[in-house]
Amino acid sequence: MLELIPSRRQRLREIRDRIGRRKVVFFGTRGADSRPILETEQFRDCISLVAPLSAVSMPNECCLETLTGFRVDLDTYHTDRDSSEGARLLHHSFLRACDEPSILMTYRPAEFLTSVCFPRLATTQYLGVFDGLCAMLEHKPFVETSLRAAGVPVVGWRYFADEDMPRLAELINHEHHVLRVNRSSGGKGLVLAQSPEELQAIWPSHTDRFIGAAPLLHPSVPLNIGACVFPDGSVTLHTPSVQLIGLECCTGRQFGYCGNDWGAMRGLEPQLLDRLQEVVLQSGRWLSRMGYIGAFGIDALLHRGDVLLSEVNARFQGSSAISAELDSQMDLPDIYQDHMAAFLGLPAPPVVHIRDLVREQAATSQIICYNCSNREVVLRDTYAGTSTLVRVDLLPRPGIRLAQDAILFKAVVNHSVTGDGLSLSQDLHDKVVVLASHLFTGVNTP
Repeated sequence: MLELIPSRRQRLREIRDRIGRRKVVFFGTRGADSRPILETEQFRDCISLVAPLSAVSMPNECCLETLTGFRVDLDTYHTDRDSSEGARLLHHSFLRACDEPSILMTYRPAEFLTSVCFPRLATTQYLGVFDGLCAMLEHKPFVETSLRAAGVPVVGWRYFADEDMPRLAELINHEHHVLRVNRSSGGKGLVLAQSPEELQAIWPSHTDRFIGAAPLLHPSVPLNIGACVFPDGSVTLHTPSVQLIGLECCTGRQFGYCGNDWGAMRGLEPQLLDRLQEVVLQSGRWLSRMGYIGAFGIDALLHRGDVLLSEVNARFQGSSAISAELDSQMDLPDIYQDHMAAFLGLPAPPVVHIRDLVREQAATSQIICYNCSNREVVLRDTYAGTSTLVRVDLLPRPGIRLAQDAILFKAVVNHSVTGDGLSLSQDLHDKVVVLASHLFTGVNTP
């Protein structure tokens, strides 16, 4: 099946030809996530919030954490609400990058990006959708009720006004429930309610006057996959994985995102892979009807022999960069290339079925570790490495202060690390803890 797909080299040539003499500008949360775009020789400017790309071949780079000496928690920080001098300098650098004829890509749309696109319409083609559309697609109750109406199997969320707390308490008295705010990422805004007595104390902070609640589906396996919608409604698929959630050695958030295990997908039965594929294709077709084009991701839960959609991410994902590496190893167009192709008028390649991807993709895993302490930390001058961790990415430069819950590092290994997405082997768990303590030291802040 894979040999019938046009090679990534052919797709890359087509993209380069469509870009022509223009340059590529990337705006993202993590600059290092743009590494796959380096294959596009016109990639010249990288603007990011944390973890700069730091590629020798990148002539122009501006990163907020370099400007400020501080790495933010990406799940709570918003450029649209930042009026600091660092944000002003980042915006100025972004505008300057788009002064020349440019192709602009982004990890996710935002008002910050829109405020550059429109003033630079004469020079810049934006490969993305309006941030207002994505704001709608980030409202989880709207998305999941719409998808349920379209026939997509969705986790059984119900919605409770703040005044409905006594009604929800009655349900929790019989069954544990997950509570969730209506807009969140990375697991922030999700808590587990195990008794009516604790409900008042753990009620998530929000401004919508209602939250979602669903019974805790246990046991279940969290799944993730990237995909891309083309203007004609075609959907391409990219390297599914078992998602790592709530690892105590990596995050202080109960349902915090901690990485992905692509090798663990080989343990799933073929019919479940087919079911996941249908969920992704149905979701992609719905996104197309909503006017969305480009990269997106799906989170799902494997529970009692069925695949239930838990979240749609109308953007690139934390799994996208490694996913692109795996696609490259299989000589397939990756999600970055598909995203560019979708906006540059190139046709969608044939769908590579999830069964084929799972059979061919390398057994790679990434473990993302966050600052779980209650204070800022900085990188030590020296540290002892560990042979089990093949590669360590996203490290800050010396002297950069890291906020609580900010990313410390990403460890990439060439084997499977989990069976259920909720735990690691004790040996690997211990090595992650040791690595974090060797890499970082706490700092006292006023």
